Amino acid sequence: MEQKKRRIAHFKAQQGSNQKPRLTLGPQPMPHGGSSSVVRPQRQFFNNNAGNNIRNQAPRPVAAPTQQQPAKREQGSKPVVCFNCGDPGHYADKCPKPRRVKVVPAQSNSTVPASKARVNHVAAAEAQDAPDVILGTFPVNSVPATVLFDSGATHSFLSMSFAGNHGMEVEDLRRPLMVSTPSDQALSLQRSPSVRIEIKGVPFLANLILLESKDLDVILGMDWLARHKGVIDCANRKVTLTSNDGRVVTVHALSSESLRSRLNQITLEEIPIVREYPDVFPDDLPGMPPKRDIEFRIDLVPGMTPIHKRPYRMAANELAEVKRQVDDLLQKGYIRPSSSPWGAPVIFVEKKDHTQRMCVDYRALNDVTIKNKYPLPRIDDLFDQLKGATVFSKIDLRSGYHQLRIKEEDIPKTAFTTRYGLFECTVMSFGLTNAPAVTSQIDSKIHSQNYA
Repeated sequence: MEQKKRRIAHFKAQQGSNQKPRLTLGPQPMPHGGSSSVVRPQRQFFNNNAGNNIRNQAPRPVAAPTQQQPAKREQGSKPVVCFNCGDPGHYADKCPKPRRVKVVPAQSNSTVPASKARVNHVAAAEAQDAPDVILGTFPVNSVPATVLFDSGATHSFLSMSFAGNHGMEVEDLRRPLMVSTPSDQALSLQRSPSVRIEIKGVPFLANLILLESKDLDVILGMDWLARHKGVIDCANRKVTLTSNDGRVVTVHALSSESLRSRLNQITLEEIPIVREYPDVFPDDLPGMPPKRDIEFRIDLVPGMTPIHKRPYRMAANELAEVKRQVDDLLQKGYIRPSSSPWGAPVIFVEKKDHTQRMCVDYRALNDVTIKNKYPLPRIDDLFDQLKGATVFSKIDLRSGYHQLRIKEEDIPKTAFTTRYGLFECTVMSFGLTNAPAVTSQIDSKIHSQNYA
């Protein structure tokens, strides 16, 4: 015990001798009456641990554990939002609200302040039954166009699409024009000068400002109506105009109801030429078409083997319709029973009169068929050929594809499978890839012979 006490005392003595005097800050008197402070070093502590002197350092601050940010929850599919009105639940083409007119960004004359203009209608559907406007169709630069006489419009306008489709001359406006429409505002920067509008054989000229419009090609506003002394009679739905040479023109607005009442309904049998040539206008095709110089061919990619597919599953009423149409085609000779290694399923396509037409799904055959590159007529070229026409008629071929025979060695390739057996076509069928090109080729040949 005594030995232990001596050891502790020795340790304390040794510990005290190793410590340096501690200095603190304190005021000291100065000879000139001031005071100063003496800096005393802080006492350093040592820890004898396992025979090693380790300086005790201030504990380092423990960094707070970084919390892992929660992962972004994957959002589900966004709801459908209309680009026209901004409401969810439908697309812009199904929007019940009026169509918004896009604002055209100003690319020139941006430093010039824009003038203001107003238009009340930018769609024909809105203006059809409006009491203060007159809607009609007149030649604009010899192209039939939908023209609106609108006393509520401050300026006269031309549809951008109409000007672009028909290559009309355009030029920049001296000042941009901010046009207020029923649903939005649009900035117009260009115009089409000296546009010729023919109304009942009398030519009129107009400087038309380009504006995006849905189906109104030309809008004639107050600036043009005032220049030609236009008077709109809302009660009788007519507008009276005076040309530069003094001729007076009156335009009446005709609604769809009044047009129907003016038409004389006649039957096909009352037409003299139909009575004279009844075999040209039969109620139905009498049988197989005559043999022609052109026959429908099906040329395959080299090395192809026959393709056969099972028939599609159908409802009971569809099977009954297949049976009826197959029997009808067999009776006319358009199809015949087959033992061909080829086979395609049949499908139904709804016609304009809501009846069902049986077609064959020839997609597998079309993929291995060499395509006929005969050019098809362009729709815009056909419309250009109608320039200046005032009376229109339409001739529709009855089962036009069935009026051309298929080359005998290619008939087995047209085989199709049904619940009632395997059949093959003897005349051109709907669904074959080269059918439109061959039909157009025959039409061109017939017309060139008749109009040569």
